Amino acid sequence: MSSYYLNKKTDTNPGNNNEIHVEGCKRMPSIENRVYLGVFNNGVEAKNYAKSIGYSKADGCYLCSPEAHEE
Repeated sequence: MSSYYLNKKTDTNPGNNNEIHVEGCKRMPSIENRVYLGVFNNGVEAKNYAKSIGYSKADGCYLCSPEAHEE
C-alpha cells in the first residue's frame, strides 16, 4: 500500500487532468498544489476515490501510477 496525492493544477500535463502520484514520484506537485488522497492498494483505487470527492478529471501519472493512466 502506498500514499497517493492529487495535483490540484490541471495545466501541468497534456491531458489537462488532475494527475495522481505515489508519494516520492519525481513528478510530485509542490505542497501548495497537492491534495493528500490517502493510502491505497493501487492507483486505480486512488483515482476512483479522487473522482468520488469531485475531481472528475483525475488520472494516474504515467510514471508512478501507470495502471490508472488513461490520457
